[in-house]
Amino acid sequence: MKRIVLEVDNVIAENWKICGQSLRDKVTKIVSRELKYPIGYARPDENEAWERYKKNLATLPKYLESIKECQNEAVKNGLTQDILDELLKEDVRG
Repeated sequence: MKRIVLEVDNVIAENWKICGQSLRDKVTKIVSRELKYPIGYARPDENEAWERYKKNLATLPKYLESIKECQNEAVKNGLTQDILDELLKEDVRG
């Protein structure tokens, strides 16, 4: 591992000096995890990720409703679990 220097306020610096190794290890893991992928390269920043999550969560009820409609239509057209299992087996075999 490489050593880096971070600028922090005086309170953080003093607390770092007196905290135990267990807390230092936790902080090191957090910093390592957060900086593993540069922002803008492999992942969105935290705010953008949160906004995407909320948007996806908002669309979930409509998505689940669409799935239920498809299930109902399939049952109405005679699709049973046995038929579905057989179709899936055929699909896997190629």
